[in-house]
Amino acid sequence: MSQNGQSPVETRIVSYETIPARLFACFTEVSPETASALSKAYETGERLPNGLSGLHRQQLMHMHRLGENGSVWEAGPSAGFARILNIYSTPDMESARQMQHDDPFYTAGLLTNDWWMEWSLHTPYWKTGQPMRGEIEGLMRGIGVLPSYPAGVSPSI
Repeated sequence: MSQNGQSPVETRIVSYETIPARLFACFTEVSPETASALSKAYETGERLPNGLSGLHRQQLMHMHRLGENGSVWEAGPSAGFARILNIYSTPDMESARQMQHDDPFYTAGLLTNDWWMEWSLHTPYWKTGQPMRGEIEGLMRGIGVLPSYPAGVSPSI
């Protein structure tokens, strides 16, 4: 049992999804009023103010369309909704910026101070299958990163 008498929930996600060739990440600040309203709505169920409620529906539809066509690879807010991270799967940074700038929250001025970078993602070697894992571990042992084990003995990772 954890806090408040609730049992912990384990979530394990293993994806076989192919990593897109190019990813572009945008970190954006959310206006304090919007962040507070979204945080309350998602944490307590409090209704969003009327003007924000309509924009929020439009923003969710915008992100859903981008997700459906494969343009948004991952997205989500920080705790408290102060910032949002969107990772776009596009051929170039300009295409990703345009998608961000078409976001209804962005056009309404509720998202500011974009910070952009090309995003790179690599699968940790311990999540790869054989023979690739064995090859990587062999190279790592050869340069002294992993210890050598006697025949029949291996670490439990």
